[in-house]
Amino acid sequence: MTFDLKYPAIILFLLLACTTFATITTYGVESTAILMPEEDSALVIKSICITGNKKTKEKILIRELPVYVGDIIYHSKLDSMLERCKQQLVNLGLFNVVRVSHTQHEGQSEINIFVIERWYSWPIPIFQIADRNFNQWWIEKDLQRMNYGIELAQFNVRGRNETLKLKIQNGFTRKIEATYTFPWIDRKQRLGLALKVTYLGNREVWYTTVNNKLEFYRDNEKDMLNRFTTGLTLKIRPKFFNSNYISLFYNDVEIADKVLTLNKDYLLNSRTSQKAFVFSYSFVRDKRDYKYYPLKGHYSLIEIGHTGLGLSKDVNIAQLNITHNRYFHIKGPNYMALGFKSKITLPERQAYFNYRALGYTDFVRGYEYYVIDGQHSFLLKSAFNRRIFRKEIAFPYIPLKLLQAVPFDVYLSAFSDYGYAVNNLYQTSNSFANSLLVGYGLGVNFVAYYDRILRAEVAVNKENRAGLYLHLYYPL
Repeated sequence: MTFDLKYPAIILFLLLACTTFATITTYGVESTAILMPEEDSALVIKSICITGNKKTKEKILIRELPVYVGDIIYHSKLDSMLERCKQQLVNLGLFNVVRVSHTQHEGQSEINIFVIERWYSWPIPIFQIADRNFNQWWIEKDLQRMNYGIELAQFNVRGRNETLKLKIQNGFTRKIEATYTFPWIDRKQRLGLALKVTYLGNREVWYTTVNNKLEFYRDNEKDMLNRFTTGLTLKIRPKFFNSNYISLFYNDVEIADKVLTLNKDYLLNSRTSQKAFVFSYSFVRDKRDYKYYPLKGHYSLIEIGHTGLGLSKDVNIAQLNITHNRYFHIKGPNYMALGFKSKITLPERQAYFNYRALGYTDFVRGYEYYVIDGQHSFLLKSAFNRRIFRKEIAFPYIPLKLLQAVPFDVYLSAFSDYGYAVNNLYQTSNSFANSLLVGYGLGVNFVAYYDRILRAEVAVNKENRAGLYLHLYYPL
């Protein structure tokens, strides 16, 4: 019995097409005043009481709430408003536990918010794989493709949700990096700023793709690839769920002569360096309930960017990225997620260093071992998730209060992915380019502290190759 894979792809595309940017429906609370039919009983928000925030400034929490003192809310929408308050505070990433409740008396309501703050100062040991994913690394189990070092992270600096990170790393990729993020730099809390400077060095580098897999070369004596980047990102958040990002970075890439002999188009036209400014603008509309493992709402992104800005003789690439994900509560513990992502780049002829489509950050499940290069790509993802366990696990004997309660969920998942990469410089050895890729399977997802995720999945691809794959983030 054969199964035509094009029909589920068409069905999934039609489902997504019905939920384009022009027809986005709202979920939760958009404005501070919530209007309902006159026959519904009204409540006036008398006060908002926040406890547990020993370090975090109260105004940081108040900024995320969809309701303010003096607002009128109708009783039938009270529960959904309280849930939205919890979701917004969880998405700050500052708290291990968030509880929101209310009391009411004579037409007035008092909102009570209790939080348990996280530990904000972390010397974080770095011990991570350098391959594209754990599954690829597990094939070779090559310890030379490991990164190790330390990251000094100070979250919630000054109680204002600012973040300072300093990273020193050795191993497959040597890295020195410093970042500082200001979520707000103005009194109205609408403008944010992030600063970053990074140096990267590699003695082993992948230089081409053969049979849909990366080919590596290593020199134990000197670097094959060096990169330096620095720049800033300005965040503009004029509305509750809408954000704009404007970024300007400077990139400097240099390769050894040996890489040039292996692939003369690694940086295109036999170049050994690529220096360029990179500009990008992104618009994001984020109405997910929980951004790390969303169950309801939607997420949309449109990004345009240009590498070179017409000022560089080394590179000149324009790029458009579009992402749209939707999340549905079906009934009871059952949820559905649908996602679409596409990338378009110009011109067609690009340096191998810049020439990536599927298999890196974005991939079709079941193809974790492969990469598909191309100028353009699209990716469709769908998942049915059923929650089978939810509990706040208590550890009363741990002396640190911030670790005494762990929110923990478990989901069963069934999924299917469809992807396509357009490669106008098609090579016969890379047969997955210009071909529809299909993967489907079952999995178990573990979620702790709202944002700690482990996915164990069994996936089958179009070539009928099955495998067990592990991931540490939600794919939609």
